[in-house]
Amino acid sequence: MDQDKKSHRKRVTRKRKSKSQSTSQPVRFEEIEAEDGSKKLVEVRRRRRRRSKQPKKEKEKRVKLAKRFLIIGIISLIIIIFSFYFFMITWIGGQGFRKNVSDKISEIIEQDVSFGEFSLQGLNLRSKGFKTDSVSKEFLLLEAKLELLQTRIHPRSFFTSDWSMGNVQSMKGELLFGKDQFDVVDKKFPINDIYNNVLLSKAGLGLNSSPNNFNFSRLSVDECDLKWQNEKGDVSIFGDDVNLIFSPSASSTFNIDFVGGDLVIPMWPNLKIQSVSGTVKGSQYLINQSKFNLSRNGEVTLNGRISLDQSADYQISSDLRGIDISEILSADWMDKCEGTVDGGINISGKILGEKEMQADGRFSGSDIQFFRNPILKFLSQSLSEPSLNQIWIENLNFQFSRNLTDIEISNLSGESLPLLKFNQGKIKITSDGYWDGRVSIEIANEVVGRLESDKKRYFKKNNEFSSATLILQGDSKEPKLSFEPIIDK
Repeated sequence: MDQDKKSHRKRVTRKRKSKSQSTSQPVRFEEIEAEDGSKKLVEVRRRRRRRSKQPKKEKEKRVKLAKRFLIIGIISLIIIIFSFYFFMITWIGGQGFRKNVSDKISEIIEQDVSFGEFSLQGLNLRSKGFKTDSVSKEFLLLEAKLELLQTRIHPRSFFTSDWSMGNVQSMKGELLFGKDQFDVVDKKFPINDIYNNVLLSKAGLGLNSSPNNFNFSRLSVDECDLKWQNEKGDVSIFGDDVNLIFSPSASSTFNIDFVGGDLVIPMWPNLKIQSVSGTVKGSQYLINQSKFNLSRNGEVTLNGRISLDQSADYQISSDLRGIDISEILSADWMDKCEGTVDGGINISGKILGEKEMQADGRFSGSDIQFFRNPILKFLSQSLSEPSLNQIWIENLNFQFSRNLTDIEISNLSGESLPLLKFNQGKIKITSDGYWDGRVSIEIANEVVGRLESDKKRYFKKNNEFSSATLILQGDSKEPKLSFEPIIDK
């Protein structure tokens, strides 16, 4: 029978062919009955069930796809950012942006201003210039010009409607003060809403050309000239190459400081500016601290106030140390004396309308040398005393007064022992150099004793000195000098 002839299998206990467990494969032995009826034992290897790798391949595909999308997204984002940045710097360099910024600042400060061309490099914003085109007739500032401005923009300025900046720097500037010749009135400037700026503003991205606020730490102008224009339209410089620093302070106040440069004021010696620190409050500039250099080693400090409106009045007090006495006297006497004095001057007045100026002060010094001047020449010749051609004065004291036309020196006193003393001196010097004064002098008796009798009548003999009154009149270069006769009572 075919079915009987077929072999049948009989399972037996599993065994391993090799004793090595690390390299052998699992096997089993089965007893097989052949066609002839014989039985034999054969080895049957067990096939491992093959695991599918399909889930692993699907996961790898998803990871690769995600990486591709990420790379494409980053590249696209970079392209978008650079495209947006290119569009933004193109917009910033255009006239629309410049006009919007000018109009917005004009609205904020209520003055008509204009900017030069803008450019953006990284976060550095630059402008070729800034200028006020019209001013209020209520204030003394007529015009302001700044060149080559630069600041660093904070990144949040690209996502808000405000500008947040660091320090604003300008390479050069010019401020013109004085009386406006055309009575320019205040202007009101509506907010500009230019279509070209709507895209950036509505998106909340980019540097807004019509921001609500401009926030910065300070404005520094490296080389700034301060100029004054009088009623006739003539312009003169009173601050030469100063470093001006403007910084916001508390509400409605801001600080204006000056460093370096020269302060040039008519009728007064030029001052080298070391530092000036002041605050603008309302229409007043309040000088908090200041330090100037005058002559070689002289120092001057000023404090007080200056009105910046059309009242244009001022009150300044000064303290002077180590001032060369030739700086106080007229130019004709600068090479006729040497020495330093200390003192102080209070100055007040107005610089517009009916101009006023009154200065009063007091000075003192020692070891003051006078030589080659008309007064000593007259005394030396009149008293026949050659040593009076050059004297050293100790304990020099005098009061100083000045207005727009005259200088007056009063309570002049000092001594050059053992020959000369003087006191109660009063000398008035007009703006055209005319002298008119009287000084009480005392000459040693031994000098007066050698005089001829016609000269002795001008002197009144005391214990060690003989007193007389010296009269000075005429031109400051060569004044006429004489002794006042003594009137017997």
